[in-house]
Amino acid sequence: MTENTARQLLKNGSIRLKHCYSRRKDKYFDTTVSMVLDPDGKVQFRMGKDNK
Repeated sequence: MTENTARQLLKNGSIRLKHCYSRRKDKYFDTTVSMVLDPDGKVQFRMGKDNK
């Protein structure tokens, strides 16, 4: 993760990433990474694949 990517994630709460690689599936994909608070106030990161 670059410094700019981290800044955008902290500022907006989510960021769209392109051309991420999955070793398990040997494929590239686009995704959105989101930061959310759980009920205890801890930060969790969620990643969801975008449709191509």
